Amino acid sequence: MPILAPADTPVTRAILRADAELKQVAPNLTFIYDAEITPDDLLLEVAKNICECSKPHISNGSVNDKIFTKGHYGIVSCYNSLPLGGGGSTLVRLNLKAVAERSTSVDDFFSRTLPHYCRQQIAIINSRCEFLYEKSHFFENSFLVQEGLIDPERFAPMFGMYGLAEAVNLLCENAGLNARYGKK
Repeated sequence: MPILAPADTPVTRAILRADAELKQVAPNLTFIYDAEITPDDLLLEVAKNICECSKPHISNGSVNDKIFTKGHYGIVSCYNSLPLGGGGSTLVRLNLKAVAERSTSVDDFFSRTLPHYCRQQIAIINSRCEFLYEKSHFFENSFLVQEGLIDPERFAPMFGMYGLAEAVNLLCENAGLNARYGKK
């Protein structure tokens, strides 16, 4: 995925102009923002692009630099940052709308249903990681590890959620509230 650095360069501006003009959702594009480096007018240009074509995604460079050390990470999809030489050992996603459909109320959603499905997701993550690291011996047998291209210690399981707006709308509707996601 193309990544735009925080500095204001002619190449960065040209990519933003072309992306806004083409209005394509692919490929993903990420802008690494740094308050110390990125000028306000460039950030405004990035925001205008988001209005035109829903990208680039904005990554907080100074935060990621602290987590991974500067320059030792990659943006692998819209908001996922992973260490270089590593990656996601697994990715599970929780459909919040489906969780809301299985809830009897807003309180039930937060006190029973959501925690139940989060525990299930954690069990899935643990099972997949156990298989990857302990049963299949993937990393022990991988030429990528042997050649020093990847490091098993730089992999992390990932947990994603989707369907937030639909879940909020459904929970509000079922509670008799005249509210929608993003609106009172």
